[in-house]
Amino acid sequence: IAGVSEKNIIKEKQHWDLLCNLDDGTITWNEETVDATFIAESKSREGFFHKLSKSAMIGQGNRVIRSALLRYTRRFIDASVGRGYFATPEESVEYHSNIKRRTLFWSASKACERWESSMDSRVIKDITVDKAIQQIVFSKALSEEELLDVFAKIKTAASSPERTADIRTLLFHYNCLNIIACAMLHTSQKVRETSKFLLYTLKYTQKSNKELSPVFSLIHQ
Repeated sequence: IAGVSEKNIIKEKQHWDLLCNLDDGTITWNEETVDATFIAESKSREGFFHKLSKSAMIGQGNRVIRSALLRYTRRFIDASVGRGYFATPEESVEYHSNIKRRTLFWSASKACERWESSMDSRVIKDITVDKAIQQIVFSKALSEEELLDVFAKIKTAASSPERTADIRTLLFHYNCLNIIACAMLHTSQKVRETSKFLLYTLKYTQKSNKELSPVFSLIHQ
């Protein structure tokens, strides 16, 4: 993943598989290096890259774009090993029908071996936590009861420093911390108090911690 200002990069296809052109807003696949079937199946996902292009055009920083890419790829990887959250059975079927081809080369890579090894060594074996965090990120809207249930699953899993570290890694990969912090402004007092206690449990409210936005730190206080 790289950002360049040199115009000739458009012609130098040996350097890229997918090109987001900020000048004209186009998305171009490199048909010389990327499998045609993969390109055809990926067309439905181009909206994500268009959104990234717009983020860059309005001046959003590198961190925002990298976080979005990390969350996007982490979901595919998690879903490929049975850790994906889907709101409906139909969404699950559609997603998995695409995943097999999209992760074919990934599955045969050393990186996949390392990922599976890291999954095996995780303190939290229960995929409930993974799915709870994905539910917060990818659901269009959650009711008060659903939010409380999701927060309870995460809090219950954070029963040791090692488990808490696992959860914090997931929250970072899914860029989810601010979403949980926003719950401190929820109309429900139960949700507000539960989100505050969850942030405290996960050690985000300690003075030495810099991950939580200063604004949310003030709200928590």
